[in-house]
Amino acid sequence: MKPLAFVLAAMVAAPAGAQEKSKTPYTLKGEEIEGCSCDTYCPCVWKKDATFEQCRATFVFRVSEGTVGKTDLRGVSFAVVVTKSGKNIVKEMGRWEGVVYVDEKAAKEQKDAVVAFLSSRWGAGFAKLDVRSVPIEFKSAAETKEATLGGVGRLKIRALKGQNGKVPVIENPPFALIDKLYCAQAETHTYDDGKDKWDFSGQNAFYGPFEYHSE
Repeated sequence: MKPLAFVLAAMVAAPAGAQEKSKTPYTLKGEEIEGCSCDTYCPCVWKKDATFEQCRATFVFRVSEGTVGKTDLRGVSFAVVVTKSGKNIVKEMGRWEGVVYVDEKAAKEQKDAVVAFLSSRWGAGFAKLDVRSVPIEFKSAAETKEATLGGVGRLKIRALKGQNGKVPVIENPPFALIDKLYCAQAETHTYDDGKDKWDFSGQNAFYGPFEYHSE
């Protein structure tokens, strides 16, 4: 484990002016899944207060294609676990705490590229954020998605269905990592790194594709 040299900002599509200008060019595509402590649907995406005392969450990314600088991140998985966010995640920006996990199979230059991407993509939302390497497994089917972070965390989610049998979708939410959130529920959402521990099984979850460009 090593301390993260940069502070990561809101895990969101940042408002105009909030995103730092990238010093390292990147283009990344892939799939993201997430689960949090809030009831479904998480009010934080509307910039409202969390369901409980705060919104603690696990975000897992799998890159299908793309580069950061000249480093190819195809097939690399990484996660961000938010262990402290405050009652209102927007108002508490700059005081969050969390951990970045990068798949231990990634080469050193790929791990460095992930850190560079996160640093470039978002501003200063965290007061404390560490980087760790663990084996990450990511499985994706039509209605279920699952990720394991070594022996530390597990997130398995299942898509919810509307009355027409389709998955409800939140498009262009005010506060989210990705532009289109497919609504789901966590069948399993556990985390225990020896310091922070939770079981948010049955709580909110989202998933969807991501596409990030530095310009």
